[in-house]
Amino acid sequence: MDMWIVRWILLALLLIGVVIFAGENAGEVTSIRFLGQEFEVRLLLVIFESFIAGLVVWFLVSILRILQYRSQNRAYREENARLRAELASLKGASSAAPRSDD
Repeated sequence: MDMWIVRWILLALLLIGVVIFAGENAGEVTSIRFLGQEFEVRLLLVIFESFIAGLVVWFLVSILRILQYRSQNRAYREENARLRAELASLKGASSAAPRSDD
C-alpha cells in the first residue's frame, strides 16, 4: 500500500476519534490559565483549537521538509550535470587520443 494512503487513513481515524470525543464532551466547561489569566471555556472549543494548532504545525514542518528536499534535489541535478559534462569531455579526450597498435 502506498504511504499516502496510510497517512490519509490514520488522519481519518484520528479525526473520527476527535469528533467522537468532542461530541461526548460537548457541554463540558473547563478552566484554562494563560499568562496569569483564567478563562472558562467549553471543552469542545479547546479540543478543536488544539487540533487545528497541531495541523498548522504539521503543515509548516511539512513545507520546510519539502523546501529542503527541493534544495537537495537541485544540488543533485547540478552535480549530475557537472559529472555528465566531465564524462563527455573524458570520452572526447579518449577518442581524440591516438591509439598505439603495438
